[in-house]
Amino acid sequence: MDSEILIDFGINMIKNAAKLWRIADEIEKQRLQAVIFPEGLTYDFVNGFGTAKTGDLYLLIKQFEDTNIKNSTVVAASGFEPLTPGL
Repeated sequence: MDSEILIDFGINMIKNAAKLWRIADEIEKQRLQAVIFPEGLTYDFVNGFGTAKTGDLYLLIKQFEDTNIKNSTVVAASGFEPLTPGL
């Protein structure tokens, strides 16, 4: 399968994670949680939730987006013409 298709799927999944969570059954929620937080979540009654390690999917998407930004031919708005304050 094409890696761009997989990355697009991953980006779409992350963007819609809240909606997916609401409509998911118990098994699907466990799978979604495992993709996002492969090592699980920790909770302490004093400190609340700990810092969770996110899945490799996030790293892959970040790497893909960084590569696309570097290879982009689109000019940033601030580099194209002076910004007009108040608009």
